[in-house]
Amino acid sequence: GNIGGSNVNIPYLQEERCIARAIYIHAVYHIAKLFGQLVNRHELVRGLLWKHNEHWAWLPEWIDQHTYDADLHGNPDVFTRSVAKGKTARLIADAYYACHCDVRVQSQLGLQSVLCVKVIIEGAGSVSVNGTYEFDGYFEPGASDQVDTVTPKWCKVTDGVRFTLYRCRVKDRNFTWYISNLSNKPGTNRDVDYYSSQKNQPNPMPPLVGWTVCKKALKPAPRIQIVRNRMNPTDDPLKFMKTSKENDSEAVTKEALGRQQLGSVSPPPRSASVQLSSEANRQSGQIQQRQRQMLNMQIRQNSRDTGPSSPDSPAFQRHLRG
Repeated sequence: GNIGGSNVNIPYLQEERCIARAIYIHAVYHIAKLFGQLVNRHELVRGLLWKHNEHWAWLPEWIDQHTYDADLHGNPDVFTRSVAKGKTARLIADAYYACHCDVRVQSQLGLQSVLCVKVIIEGAGSVSVNGTYEFDGYFEPGASDQVDTVTPKWCKVTDGVRFTLYRCRVKDRNFTWYISNLSNKPGTNRDVDYYSSQKNQPNPMPPLVGWTVCKKALKPAPRIQIVRNRMNPTDDPLKFMKTSKENDSEAVTKEALGRQQLGSVSPPPRSASVQLSSEANRQSGQIQQRQRQMLNMQIRQNSRDTGPSSPDSPAFQRHLRG
């Protein structure tokens, strides 16, 4: 587009914003992780932070919310994050509680309400398909070339048959959601497919309408409803599943980038992560260099203002006595 009389590449700007946001989120997360470790290990640090708690009171809610963010490999659609990110969030919350013993203050901490996401399928001609599908995590790396490790799936078992609601990449590289009895190679012609969505469905959650009938199923096609309820009090809040693996294929990584730019829940692309890391290291080095230069200037200024700085010199001793 043309903004202010100059040509602007809108996709480039969007990508730059994604990169800048990822840098910010990663930086704050790693600082918060170190922060929580210090608070919970050193009494002196706890006292110092308690004295200045107004400067970091925002951190527990921020870190709890953003550990579900796609930039930290979480999935806010189904409330999953890695175990390590969940532990960091709890570490920061514990630090907050340690510095705020007042129960009334503790109760004001607005942590993320974790919900249990289920899918209800009803109205299908093949009645065994109907029912409540429980969240079943993600496919493992290498399951097949047609599925990825960042899109959630749901399943239910009826009369010994396991039905799975999942997203598949078909031959023309478009995405389609299926309700199937999966084989050991999901997304292939070995599966028994009952119903499918319309093609070109890149959304990371299943579509509610537009389902069609496959050869093995009976008409009509089903209706889909996504239900989010609070988890049971006995559920472990750290029992979260990873949304991605380090050895994802390059194809999945590129496809994840495309979905992230559409505002979905996929992790940031690995190539961008490398770029983020190198850029962050470069900026960090420049900051450290400027800090050293300012420190040296301050030392020289103090030396001129206060006299000789060598503790072994007679002039320095005279300066102390004077």
